[in-house]
Amino acid sequence: MSEWRQRAKDIFFGPKEPGITDERKRSFNFFILEACTGTISYTMTTGVFMTGLALYLGASDYLAGILASVQMLMNSVQIPAAFVVERVKHKKRYLSITYFMFRVMLSSSILIPLILPKSLWVPAFVTLNVLGFLSNSLGQPGFNDWMFDLVPLSIRGVFAARREARCQLLSVIFSLTMGVVVDALGQGYGAFAVPYSIAICVGLVNFWCIRQIETPPKEAENFQPPKVPFRKRLMGNRPVLQFSAIWILWNFGYMMAFSYFSVFMISSLGLSYSFMTVQNTVQMLSLVIAIRFWGRYADRAGWPKCLRMACLVIIAAFVARAFVVPSVSFLLIPIAILTGIGMGGTNIGPLNMVSYLGRSEERSFLIGLQAGVSGLSGFLGSLVGGGLNEAFRGVQVGPFTGLHITFLASGAVMAAAWIVFSFWARSKGVRALGAPGRVMEG
Repeated sequence: MSEWRQRAKDIFFGPKEPGITDERKRSFNFFILEACTGTISYTMTTGVFMTGLALYLGASDYLAGILASVQMLMNSVQIPAAFVVERVKHKKRYLSITYFMFRVMLSSSILIPLILPKSLWVPAFVTLNVLGFLSNSLGQPGFNDWMFDLVPLSIRGVFAARREARCQLLSVIFSLTMGVVVDALGQGYGAFAVPYSIAICVGLVNFWCIRQIETPPKEAENFQPPKVPFRKRLMGNRPVLQFSAIWILWNFGYMMAFSYFSVFMISSLGLSYSFMTVQNTVQMLSLVIAIRFWGRYADRAGWPKCLRMACLVIIAAFVARAFVVPSVSFLLIPIAILTGIGMGGTNIGPLNMVSYLGRSEERSFLIGLQAGVSGLSGFLGSLVGGGLNEAFRGVQVGPFTGLHITFLASGAVMAAAWIVFSFWARSKGVRALGAPGRVMEG
């Protein structure tokens, strides 16, 4: 029995790599479990479920789209949050509390109709989502730095792919099940109470998983952040600045369209939650299958090549959505496959790029900087996307609407970012940038 149990653990968590201690391997396993429980909680309180609850509470299509991008805006807080987490003495306690508050804030949104008058439903929903994503941003730079400190560079690609694949697979299972449940229960309050209640329970397990991971090395060593002026820290990490500048443009274009995918499927195409869940399931399964390739490819060829290929796939998928109308809504399935394949690379690429390009003693600061500026640009992109949707609200050519124009504009912006990134990566030497055994020169 123990042999089968060990085999099952090796399949799910991966085998123990040479040179890794038992305690470190246990931490790797809990990093994976944290991602799984966190992603389940996140899936139950965002995407079509968040959009559906927002519309039920009385939010407009425009506000529902903006809410989908609140996380991007709150990511801008990661810049000052990085300075905070560098100076927090008890990092593990701080990070576990901020992540716990994130889960609680989002999942407790389901209680709004039970305790507040109807006039406050939408303001309260917006407030809880903003505070929840704010809590997440306060902890994210430190949490990612914690993980990078424990996971050796030589296996980061494989580990990141394994972690992402496991959590996304569970997300698919829960999302598919809940989509059917929400449809079966009539898309009313009782229907949305099911996924949100699950999110509350899984959030508690997520907190426990974080507490099981070994103490961050910087906390154990009583690490003191470098006392260097902000500008000097920036200038000392120019490759990270250059990459972040390119990713600003990418996120701007990405969120122009992504923020309105759920609104597009619900309001424009009139799709059922079951179909949307199937579409999301296909997308996530594609991600799970493809991500192993991306991780191994990045470890072998470097992160720039990985990101260039992944971004190209996503651009094709986004532009293809501009040609989907109610009569051919089935095309969302092959488009979802393309999107999932591309997301497999972009989900694990940016953080690993920053981790490799930057100095380890300043990793929290650099992760926060990259996420912050990208998040702010993503939020601005969603505002521009919303503005385009409003401007072209009355425009209709056959079955095509203003949302289709927004998707085309989004693809054009992302294509521009891809071209700039390709030239930049070549100028730095693709194999020297993120590939094992090579040193990147600033």
